[in-house]
Amino acid sequence: MARARYEPTDDQLREAPPRVLYELNMFFASSEACLRLSKYHDAVLYNTALEATLLHARNLLDFFTGDPIPKDDIQAAHFLPIPEGSWWKSSQLGLLSSLRDDLNYSISHLTYRRTIGKPQWDLARIAGEVHAAFEEFLNLLPEHKQSRWKPNQKMHRTR
Repeated sequence: MARARYEPTDDQLREAPPRVLYELNMFFASSEACLRLSKYHDAVLYNTALEATLLHARNLLDFFTGDPIPKDDIQAAHFLPIPEGSWWKSSQLGLLSSLRDDLNYSISHLTYRRTIGKPQWDLARIAGEVHAAFEEFLNLLPEHKQSRWKPNQKMHRTR
């Protein structure tokens, strides 16, 4: 028997946007850093920025395309007016979705798959998809809730 999907409280829904905006801000900042650092041939700094970019991309992939699960993951569908029994997922993340396993096994886990070869990360295309998914999400939000999702709000700090 399937467990019921997680239903966040009103307080959780109110507190979540800055955390998601943090992921977006860090994703775009680190992807821009990758572009700048690739010119200087500093592999350590470039890899640091690349791994940060990919980690935030993976978190955003789950936010925009996650399934209705009983865990307390913050998901875009929690904020959208969707019909009962439906679940919204972004249609904009084709490449990023296809890279889910590579992200899991190349970034989040120390696996033997890493010894086989390096995935190709098309950061410009991934950034375009994340931007499009965020725009798609914003366009579906009720107008009175859109102000909480302005990307230029003060960035939430991690603890």
